[in-house]
Amino acid sequence: MMSKEVTMFDSYTLGVFVNLAPQLRSLHLTKPPSPRDWPLDLDEDTLADVLASCVGLKTLHVSGIKITDLVGIVNMLPEELDVLETRLELAEHRISRKNYPSSTLMRTLELNPLANLKRWRIEWIGVQPKPEGLALWEEAVRERGIELRDCRRFFTD
Repeated sequence: MMSKEVTMFDSYTLGVFVNLAPQLRSLHLTKPPSPRDWPLDLDEDTLADVLASCVGLKTLHVSGIKITDLVGIVNMLPEELDVLETRLELAEHRISRKNYPSSTLMRTLELNPLANLKRWRIEWIGVQPKPEGLALWEEAVRERGIELRDCRRFFTD
C-alpha cells in the first residue's frame, strides 16, 4: 500500500484550510509556492482559494518569498489588512537598478487589501537592498500613515 506524502500546500490540506479560513484573524505562510506555480485545476483547492476565503484576516505574515510574489499573494485577499509582516528575497541581479525594490513595493501598496494598512514590518533574506532603493517606498508608506518596522525598529516609539 502506498502512502501519500502530505505537504502544507497539497490539495487535501488546502481543502481543510478553505473551511477554516473564514475564522482566521492571523495567518503565517512560510515559503508558499509562487502564485505563478499555483495549479489551474478548478477541481482542487489551491492557496488562492484559501486566501480568498480569509474574510476576517487582519494580520498576514509571509516569509521566504520573492519580492515579486508578494503582489500575487496580497491580491488574493478579499478584505483589508491591518498588519503585514514580510521576510522577502530580492533578485540579486536587480540590486544595482535605480529605485529597486521601491518600484515593486509601490505596486503592492496600491492593492485593495493594503488600502488601510496600519503597520508593515519588513525584513530581507540574503541580499540587503540599498537604502536609496527603498527611499521612494518608505516615503509613500509614511505619507499613508503606515508604521514601518524592520530589524532596527521593532517597537513603537
